[in-house]
Amino acid sequence: MVGPAMAGEVHGNDVESMKLWRETIKTSGIIQKPMKTQGGDTFLLTPALGANRDESCVKFQSIVHTCPAAKTAASVPTSLQHRTSHVARVIRSALIVISSESLPVRAPFNPGALYVRRAALIEAQADSIWNAFESEDRMRTWFGHGHTLDRYEPQLGGTVELSVALDDGVHRFGGAITHFEPGHRLTFSDNWLDHLAWPEPTFISFVLHAQSGATLVELYHHGFEVLGDIASKECLAYEQGWDAKHLQYLKSLIKSG
Repeated sequence: MVGPAMAGEVHGNDVESMKLWRETIKTSGIIQKPMKTQGGDTFLLTPALGANRDESCVKFQSIVHTCPAAKTAASVPTSLQHRTSHVARVIRSALIVISSESLPVRAPFNPGALYVRRAALIEAQADSIWNAFESEDRMRTWFGHGHTLDRYEPQLGGTVELSVALDDGVHRFGGAITHFEPGHRLTFSDNWLDHLAWPEPTFISFVLHAQSGATLVELYHHGFEVLGDIASKECLAYEQGWDAKHLQYLKSLIKSG
């Protein structure tokens, strides 16, 4: 899944500068679709949602700064919390204008007042870790312990269904994926799928944050507020019963490659 593209144009008469620019940007890995236009080169920067977008902006900035043809360079905004109408760069006679109007503003994750949280710091990039979220088989290898992962559809609106053996038998639980942002967050609604069902579902979220060359992976069970009078009781029960085994299995999976 990719987000809205950033469009850019390159104009210039310096053949060597233009050639150097084309080769540098072509091998950078951050171009979705290069095109030839009457005025020069037009390209689309389409990094994936999440940390990749920030990394691509930084990478683009680095390319301009290190390109021998670069004469001046302004900063590329790497925060998704800000919008900038355009950023101009001059590479000798080549003018590059990047529009960032289409960049989304990511709302910060808010688990609410009542939640259970577990976390693990994993020495890998968020993209590598996200591979473990991209298929049912891969997800089952680490999220299928202590309960059974019966169904997992890795897409917005997809279904997550699990089952667990309790004292009175096997019970199913899960719900629909309400947020699927590769490299950053997965959220699905969580409710018992039998007579134990609450009046309203709670939510399970995995949130990934880049941290100094590693990634902090957070696991939340949140949204207990919808349960009304039993909200605090249910939240406390999960707080006492949860451990971090799934994140440890994820960490081992990533470490083993």
